[in-house]
Amino acid sequence: MAFSRDSQQKILMLESAGNLWGSERVLLDFLSSDRELEYAVCCPPETPIIPALEVLGIEVFPTFKSDLHLRSKWDRAWALFGVLRACRGFRPDLVYLNQAGCYRIASLACRVLKIPIVSHVRIHEDPAYLARCRPNPRELRQVIAISSSIANEIRACRELDGISVEMIYGEFRSSSELGHAESRCRNRHDRHLICVGRVQPIKGQNLLLEALAVLSAGESSFSCDFVGSGDEFCEKLRKRTEELRLTETVRWVGYISNP
Repeated sequence: MAFSRDSQQKILMLESAGNLWGSERVLLDFLSSDRELEYAVCCPPETPIIPALEVLGIEVFPTFKSDLHLRSKWDRAWALFGVLRACRGFRPDLVYLNQAGCYRIASLACRVLKIPIVSHVRIHEDPAYLARCRPNPRELRQVIAISSSIANEIRACRELDGISVEMIYGEFRSSSELGHAESRCRNRHDRHLICVGRVQPIKGQNLLLEALAVLSAGESSFSCDFVGSGDEFCEKLRKRTEELRLTETVRWVGYISNP
């Protein structure tokens, strides 16, 4: 989305969870590094992200509710009221959704106040959800896809035609690039992976572990560090690592605050 920086524009970030997980930490990183625009954050009250935002000197509107898909109509109405309060208090030029799941509530508030929206799209359920909302391109100006896979899913939804799609980065490299990278390796067994994230079934670390076992049985193999924590699921995968005889090539590092 073309956004003028000639004057100080104001952006309200809508963070619907308020945890300190991956997307929230990326948001904090961004807010700590970019001072060309003026920012405020609307999030649920008494959530871990609020003290971190206050340290950065970011104005906080703790007027939203998390997990709206599990809540009552009254809770959703209260969340809508919270977004309206934040918009009235901060008067943003743009509302940015750090999670696409809060689009329906945000769009109601922004439609009333005529404020454009940009949404971060990071999980595979998000394109279908946005398509069901049938957003108006004049309201949802742009979506920021976290990967080429997500970007392709967005572009495949006809209901999202006319909405600009921006991709953060391309996670897959071409075969020629892979060949060039492989030529720099000392041998076919010194390739190393790092998987960073909460260790939960939705993240798919179990699939990566099984893939590593397949690779180790062939001509090439990879070593891998899993960075993150996850209680019972993490313990299950540790045991699976032993069953697959990958203890020499797979390390479970645990949680690191700044990987």
